[in-house]
Amino acid sequence: MKLHASVLELVKTLNTSASLLSLRAKTIDVGCKAPVGAAVGGFPTSGTPLPCIAEQVARNRPQFDYIVKNNLNTLAGLAAAYAKSFKVEMPPQSVAVKGDWIPVPTLLQWIPQLGDVATIKKLYYTAIVSSVEYALVAMHVC
Repeated sequence: MKLHASVLELVKTLNTSASLLSLRAKTIDVGCKAPVGAAVGGFPTSGTPLPCIAEQVARNRPQFDYIVKNNLNTLAGLAAAYAKSFKVEMPPQSVAVKGDWIPVPTLLQWIPQLGDVATIKKLYYTAIVSSVEYALVAMHVC
C-alpha cells in the first residue's frame, strides 16, 4: 500500500493555471503530513512518528479511462483544462474510494480515551506501511 499527502489540501491553495504548474515541484508519493491548522482541532503536532494524516485513493477503470482520455493525469493536461474551464463529468459507472490514515501512536495522542493499541486494533482497520502502523479513520466512496 502506498500513502501520500492529501492532494486536495495542496490543490485548495492553488488559484491559477500557473500555480497549478507549480505542482511539478511537489510529489504526492510522500509520507503523510500534519493537516493545516492541526492544533486548532486538537490534532497532535509533535511525536514519533511525526503526527500526520495520509491519503489513499483507488479508482475503477471507467474513472481512470476518463481521466486519461481527457489528459487530467498530467500537469499540462490539468493546466489546459483549467485554462478552458473544462467541466469534469465522470461516467455514471465511475467509482473512487478514498481513505484517510493516521499513525496509531498519533491516534492515541489525539484521542487518549482510546486507551491503548489493542483497543485501536479492535475499533479500526490497521495496516503497516513503511514500518509504521496506520489506522483507517475515514473512508469516502464516490
